[in-house]
Amino acid sequence: MTNFLSKYGRIIRISLILMIFGVVAKLAETYLVTYVGESKPWLSLAEELLNHATVALFSVALLGFILETRHFYEYFHHLIVETIIDKRFIAGLQDTEVKELQKRCLEAFFHIEQLDKEEGFYKFYLDKIEKHIGGPFREDTVAITTVEYSDDGKSFCATDEVSYTCRKLGKTIQESAEWTAESDEIMETGDFEIAIKTGDSDWQTYYARKGELADPVLEAKLGGHGFILPLKDYQDCDGLKVKVKALYRVALERPFSWTMPCLSNRFSGSIKYPSNLDIYFDSFGLDKSALPKKRPEAVDGFRTYHFDHKTWLLPDDGFSFHLRASADAPATASVTSL
Repeated sequence: MTNFLSKYGRIIRISLILMIFGVVAKLAETYLVTYVGESKPWLSLAEELLNHATVALFSVALLGFILETRHFYEYFHHLIVETIIDKRFIAGLQDTEVKELQKRCLEAFFHIEQLDKEEGFYKFYLDKIEKHIGGPFREDTVAITTVEYSDDGKSFCATDEVSYTCRKLGKTIQESAEWTAESDEIMETGDFEIAIKTGDSDWQTYYARKGELADPVLEAKLGGHGFILPLKDYQDCDGLKVKVKALYRVALERPFSWTMPCLSNRFSGSIKYPSNLDIYFDSFGLDKSALPKKRPEAVDGFRTYHFDHKTWLLPDDGFSFHLRASADAPATASVTSL
């Protein structure tokens, strides 16, 4: 009995006080009905209000005691928690309320009192990383680069063959498909083609051949090299497939670079280069375990540097490489031209 009173004494006192007020309200109502009557409108209103007040006070006293007991407390506690984390409830909140709820959840998860300190990582996360969640992304990108000497041996002629699938988590896929380079990255471009495919339909291919006018659908990169294919007519096509092939020429001493234009899941690449050269590869964002551990074997005058990155890459993640003459290889290799 002592434990019960110590545990529920406060709510019992409050309940008793509310019930006393309820009894007083009921007595006042009875007095008005019995001794004053209902001859005046304001008396009828007062009696009605006292009647409602009596019911309300007794109800609050009873419900308060019930809710304070452990069983009912836990029941309503879990009910409220489930309501708060329900997707429909969250969808009905304002953006500012959702952001505040997100911050509080992360603070609770990481046991941090103030996640958004000025010197903390959270603001960087919101500015640089969070915006990609739910946005368009690439899937299963395969990039094959073949490097050969130019016909005069004074530059490299390279061919990029890239394929991937456009995916969406939100409303649209990426805005465009492209192959571009800055003006100082390469010397010139040769033939270019890009193809897209939706579902079981046939491939639609657009060309920009060297010395000829490019397909009017293609947009040339301003101040650089390459072309852009707008995908405004395919924004709802989750699973749109894209293939790109580009020929270009690079100075012998110039490194090659390759970056992801948008969020990407799974990426494999192969760099095929003359066997009398060594490759020096630098990655930014690629899993180091995906890179080869030894020098590729020479096959038919070429070596192939292959990697297979099985997880995500952020925009601007990628790699660069340059080629140098190998000390133990003859200076012979195939040549090509744009």
